[in-house]
Amino acid sequence: MPTSPGSLEYYAQMIRKAATKRRLMHAGRAIAALASDDGDTEDVMARAEALLADVSRGAEIAEAQLLGSVAEARWREMYRQRHERQPVGIATGFPDLDVILGGLQPADLIVLAARPSMGKTALALQVAYNVAELEMAPVVVFSAEMSAGCLADRLVCMRAGVNSFAARARRLSEDDWEAAVDAAYGLSDIPLYVDDSAELTTTNIRSRARRLKAKHGRLGLIVIDYLGLLQDPVERGESQTVRIGRMTRRCKALAKECGCPVVLLSQLSRAVELRQNKRPQMSDLRDSGEIEQHADVVLFIYRDDYYNQDSDRKGVAEIIVAKQRNGPTGTAELVWDAGKVRFLNLAKGVTL
Repeated sequence: MPTSPGSLEYYAQMIRKAATKRRLMHAGRAIAALASDDGDTEDVMARAEALLADVSRGAEIAEAQLLGSVAEARWREMYRQRHERQPVGIATGFPDLDVILGGLQPADLIVLAARPSMGKTALALQVAYNVAELEMAPVVVFSAEMSAGCLADRLVCMRAGVNSFAARARRLSEDDWEAAVDAAYGLSDIPLYVDDSAELTTTNIRSRARRLKAKHGRLGLIVIDYLGLLQDPVERGESQTVRIGRMTRRCKALAKECGCPVVLLSQLSRAVELRQNKRPQMSDLRDSGEIEQHADVVLFIYRDDYYNQDSDRKGVAEIIVAKQRNGPTGTAELVWDAGKVRFLNLAKGVTL
């Protein structure tokens, strides 16, 4: 007896529901096992959330896509935008850098690395603010190094154009005080979030980013400051290189899951200091093979006057695009304003 299309769909739905319940039972047993361990409670909750989220995603069976359909849709949109000159991705607020990158691309992992005091946090914070303001999309900074208060102070000084040291010492002029207070009030309209929780791990970062996306519907950018301070435990018999690779891989997975760029800050090794030419190169990344493998884009910051007080390039910062999986490499030059701890566009002035 022939089976009607309606009955086939009915039985298919029954099978999907049974499979989902089976995955839910497996997840329940795994969560029960997690709860019986002596691990950190927040970490256990984050891993339990991840298990349930995986079940939820699995409830909708992913199907392979016909490549021709994907190509047709993408190139139709590219043809429609052929006369536009702005970056296809998300603008960083630094046009010279956007020319090389084409903007920040959704689902990309961007590693931003430099030696200490080169301005990694400052650049990442400015890009985060610019994306939140220009896109009006929620941006979240996970800071394992600086408190939310310190980051807020930095951002206020950047926006107001006041000296950050003078602000900390309470020695601003009346005009600067007014500018800073106005800048602080103005931040309330910008969807920029900071999570400075102690003991950040890639697991709880994923959990918190997922909640924020569920609340707002989308995320514009995630910043993680920084890789070396994440508290992911070393698993039995695991080397530091393997651990770094696992964390970097999870950050890449986070970018794909949330559908937004993830900027991951990282330190460079001391090998830079031992060379005559101190411009960073890929081998200077700590555990560089794993980081380089998972990153879609690798950016370095280099300031010649940091090493050479007599440099004829005082105040110039090179943002070196050392790797770009789907684009060119190159160098964008910015101005480093040390007193206000911020970067400026070389030709067009302030970005904030």
